[in-house]
Amino acid sequence: MPTALAEIHCRGGLAVERFVGGFLVMAHINPSAECTIVLADDLTIRGVLDGWPVAKLPDGRIVYQRNQVHFAVVHPVALGVFDPRRPGDVVLYPRTPYQAVRMAHITRMRAVYAAGWCNVHNHSCDPDVFDEHLRGEVVTDAGGDALAFVVAWDNTTGWSDTARWGRLEPFREVRRALSTWDAQRGPTVELYRSLAAGLARVRSTKDEAHVRAALDGDPGLRDLVAAALAMAPAAGQDAQRWFVALDARWTDAGVWRRLARAVEVPDEFTEVVYVYTGLRPPDSMKYRELLRSDFEARFGAIPLRRALEPGILRQIVGAGLE
Repeated sequence: MPTALAEIHCRGGLAVERFVGGFLVMAHINPSAECTIVLADDLTIRGVLDGWPVAKLPDGRIVYQRNQVHFAVVHPVALGVFDPRRPGDVVLYPRTPYQAVRMAHITRMRAVYAAGWCNVHNHSCDPDVFDEHLRGEVVTDAGGDALAFVVAWDNTTGWSDTARWGRLEPFREVRRALSTWDAQRGPTVELYRSLAAGLARVRSTKDEAHVRAALDGDPGLRDLVAAALAMAPAAGQDAQRWFVALDARWTDAGVWRRLARAVEVPDEFTEVVYVYTGLRPPDSMKYRELLRSDFEARFGAIPLRRALEPGILRQIVGAGLE
């Protein structure tokens, strides 16, 4: 019987789901790690998985995501396919040999690692292993022979504290609001609200120095933001009125355009579409990876499930796209 864990360790917070081959009993090993007991119809244990199901194939096989160490400095994604009728499981992701998109990311990660940064952040700086997460669901076709998912690779490893805590994190809401703002018109209520929310977080995390450093390229803007950081609004106070009362320059669209330039960041994540075929034994599994931007440029911003339609699937896998 394939067992990644002793079943005695898989008991906390039980939930049960029916699947084609029997029952899945999901539980927690600890607050940050899950486990899954796979039971046959007669309730015999077929396996204990160190992770949780993310898709169930129509023939009873289970696609599951493996646990990672919660307090590790890197949290990669690892997916496997478990067949209750056979011993062991199959590595689904990451799958070797790596293809061009992943190899390019590994090369980029190798280039950004610096010994000083790695030591300060207690980071292994292994370019083959990096922070990532599933973006959305793992989708499967009706026959259980193909599946697709999107992985988001974190590009921020190696960023300076100024870039992360002075620019990326404090101005998340502002960048979203700026993306829908007509820069030729006056600042909107949402701009004021988004900036107030970001600055409140900066005060809470005490990252004012990082924000000042991030805005050093525009001293006037830096001082304007620093003044807002130094005086928190009263609870429930209208954000727009508070900013304007603090300094009338906040009504100037030019100030917000300067802020937009100052808080720009590179893409935080690289999203990659993975499409697998040949999942049914004895067929040999194969996959293709495409940058999500390339996928959408070719096929449009379609639901991921449509990638498994025969016509699109043939274009992705049959043509050898990578």
